[in-house]
Formats: sequence, structure tokens, C-alpha cells
Amino acid sequence: MMQLRGLWGVLVFFGMVGLPAAAVRNAHGAEEEFRFTLAASARSASVDSPAALSTASPVFYFALRKPAAEWRPMTGREKFRYYLKSTYGPEAGAYYAASAGLKQMKDGVPEWGQGAEGYGKRLASSVGRRAVKYSIQMGLGALLGEDPRYLRSDQSGVWRRALYAAGSTLVAQKDGGGRRPAYSRFIGAFGASYVSRQWHPESYRTTGEYLSSGAISIGMDAAKNILKEFWPDIRRKMRR
Repeated sequence: MMQLRGLWGVLVFFGMVGLPAAAVRNAHGAEEEFRFTLAASARSASVDSPAALSTASPVFYFALRKPAAEWRPMTGREKFRYYLKSTYGPEAGAYYAASAGLKQMKDGVPEWGQGAEGYGKRLASSVGRRAVKYSIQMGLGALLGEDPRYLRSDQSGVWRRALYAAGSTLVAQKDGGGRRPAYSRFIGAFGASYVSRQWHPESYRTTGEYLSSGAISIGMDAAKNILKEFWPDIRRKMRR
């Protein structure tokens, strides 16, 4: 147990220091293009932009590819600002309040009780967990040259766009072009799951709790990507 705690302590440390380090990092790797299928039969194709996916066969596949022509990598300073906004901005504050309120209604972690004291503990836990997650995720992402943003699809069709958005949770855009598995997202999600459980009652510090909590975090990221994909369309229709 002490060895595991020491390992996660190292991960959190790198998460905290990674963003300042990104300001001096200049990652330009060779472009990579590879793909994997989400169906039993998928055909090979060269895909260079999100728009090309709209002409793909009815069998859906998600391509790891070069960024679209209008994309440009973020600077270290931009990543740091993105981290601050995502962790401490107005939207994050609304999320913390809503998350704590929902857990209060469901009596999540009953040992924390109800009332103002119980809500305060749940609110502090929500803030702490997200801060740990994004410190690890965006810190390591900066060191590894990963873009933390969600890049919307140029495809047509609700189903394809939803699958694209959900699939984007599994991959990260590289600063040097191309995409690869989102290592920082997975380490951040499961690292925050482990760390946050250390201030929970002992019954929550089990392997099953760590794994299920991390998986839920990844699922929530997929849901947020889907919302980001369709929200501009929803907003336009609301203004009509």
C-alpha cells in the first residue's frame, strides 16, 4: 500500500509541475496515421481530416490521423490558462455545486452526514478530485505533447458524430500532428480516483472502488465530449 501511495504521489507531482514545463517544451514529432475499427469488418483508408470521415463506408471506424488544416497546437501558456479555466473557472464552479448537491440528495458517502456540514464535505471532495485529475491529466499531457481540447467533428449525421465524440475520449491530439491513445486522460482519471478515495471512509478504499470510479470518470468525459459536439447546434436552434 505504501508503495502504491508513493507511486501516485510521483504522478501528482509530475501533474503539478508539468504545465510550467510545457512553456519551454517544443515537441514536433513525425506525423503518425493509423486506425482501428469498432466493427468486425472495416476497410483500410487514408484519413487526413475530420471531413474525410463523412465519406467513409457505413461501417463506422474511428481514425487516428493528422489534425484538420485549421488546427494549430496550443502554446504552453495557453495550456496553463486552459487548465486554470477547466479547474477553477465558472463552469467548473457550477459543476462542483451541482455534483455536491446531487450527492447530497442521494446521500452519497452517508458517513459525511447531511446539512451544511455534509454538503461542505461533498463540495470539497468534488473540488479536490477534479483538481487532482486535471493536474495529473494536463500536466502529463503537456509533458507528452497532448492537446487537452476536444476537436469537433466535420461529419454529418447524429450517430456518427456521437460515436466520434465518444471515441475521442480514448485518443489525444499530438502537438506535432497525428493522434494516439490518451495516456494522460487515463492516468489522470484513475490517479484521481485513487487519491480522492484516501479522504473517503475506509470502506471506499478498495480496488473495485478505484477501478469503478476511474471508469465513471472516463464515461463522464465521453458525455462531455458529446455535449461539446452538439451544443453549438442546439444553441443555434434555441435562438431561432
